[in-house]
Amino acid sequence: MKNIKALVIGDLMLDYYKVGKVLGISPEAPVPVVLEQSEKYLLGGAANCALNLSKLRKDILLMGFLGSDKEGKILKDLLKDFSIKHKILFGSTPTTKKTRVISNQKQILRIDREEVLPKKESLNLLELLDNSMTSGVEYILISDYGKGAVHDISTYLKKFKNAKFLIDPKGSNWEKYKGAFLIKPNKKEYELIAGKFSKKNFAHKAERICKNLNVSNLVVTIGEKGVALFSQLEGVHFIEGKKIKVKDVTGAGDNFFAMLAYGIISGLNVFQASEKANESAAKSIKLFGNGIINQYEKVF
Repeated sequence: MKNIKALVIGDLMLDYYKVGKVLGISPEAPVPVVLEQSEKYLLGGAANCALNLSKLRKDILLMGFLGSDKEGKILKDLLKDFSIKHKILFGSTPTTKKTRVISNQKQILRIDREEVLPKKESLNLLELLDNSMTSGVEYILISDYGKGAVHDISTYLKKFKNAKFLIDPKGSNWEKYKGAFLIKPNKKEYELIAGKFSKKNFAHKAERICKNLNVSNLVVTIGEKGVALFSQLEGVHFIEGKKIKVKDVTGAGDNFFAMLAYGIISGLNVFQASEKANESAAKSIKLFGNGIINQYEKVF
């Protein structure tokens, strides 16, 4: 566990795919009948972010909570299969699981199982870290899906005083991210905080958000329209979206966040890293699945 440069902390999820063929409409209710042909488990949430980043760097450590259940064991086995370094605690809540029913590479149904971890338990993650593991940590990636692994970052800021915190946020309470280096919401998450997005008022709203939260950078993904970026050092930039045929947006946010972090860790400025992340996420939505970065593709 030595020589860790970046921690990925957040809500771990297990994505479960049931794939089959639609036979027709059920006589019992107006719903499709699917003949199951295969099933597959994939990493989701913060685990998917770590998987993406691990394709590009090996000096990362994933931290989070699992339930003491079958799903937790499956997820932990997947982390081992992908050689992702991890420190996991078993909490009082079940492992978050998203079940997707798929036919002809299209989602027919999604069933979620989740409970929010109590705040007093989330702080226990810090007990897993000793000085030998944390001395070289320069970046903290927070992948927050609102399931309780991250109630605030203040305790981490105290422990990692020189690290840069990059946040993939959730919900309307951004006070818990105060002091971060960067926050990366999507358009919907941004609008919960700032109201309707428009290029005309973005600079003013983004500057106010960053000032109020003592945040250096705000990177907003706006779907097919690209990325809006405000940086205390680099000002405002708009990155055009890619005109492509969308196959599946699942995992695109994790892909973008991982590539953004990789760019920054590798020495790019936030604007340059956002450009690379925009390109990577655009490629991921052309394919069906969890939007995993291709480790064999030349990135920079």
